[in-house]
Amino acid sequence: MAKQGNDDAARVLAKQLVRIRAAKTKSVATSARVSSIGAQTTAMHSQMKMAGAMAGASKVMSSMNKQIDVAQMQAMMQDFEKQSMTMDMKEDMMNDTIDSVMDGDADEEESVNIMNQVLDEIGIDISTKLSSAPRHAVGEASSSSSADMSSLEARMASLRQSS
Repeated sequence: MAKQGNDDAARVLAKQLVRIRAAKTKSVATSARVSSIGAQTTAMHSQMKMAGAMAGASKVMSSMNKQIDVAQMQAMMQDFEKQSMTMDMKEDMMNDTIDSVMDGDADEEESVNIMNQVLDEIGIDISTKLSSAPRHAVGEASSSSSADMSSLEARMASLRQSS
C-alpha cells in the first residue's frame, strides 16, 4: 500500500500487524501459564495421593503399635542381647581351645625337630646311643653303667655350656 501511495491504508495495516504480533506474544504467554497451571494441578493431585497414602500408613502403624507390647519387645531384645553375648563368649572359648591344641602339637614337633637338628650339627645321634645303651632292671647298678652315665652327664653339661 505504501508503494501505491495509500499512506492511510498502510498505517492501518501496520497497526493491525503490531496488534497481531502483540496478540501472538500474549497467546504464547497464556499458553505458558496454562501449562504451568496444569503442572501445578498434577503436583497437587500427587500431593493429595501421597497424603492419602501417608494417612493409610499411619493407620497401619498405629494398629501395629497397639498390637505390639513395647515392654515385651524390650525384654525380647535384652534376652537376645544376652544370648548373643553368651554365644560370642562360647565361640571365643572354643577358638582359644582349638588354637591352644593346634599350637601345642606344632610347638612340640618344632622343638623336637630343632633339638634333633642341633644334635645332628654337633654329631650326636640319640637314637643309636639309646639303642646301644645297656638296659638294666630296676635296682641293678654296675660300675660300667655308672661310668657310662657319668660320661653322658658330662657330655650333656658341655652341651649346655656351649649352647
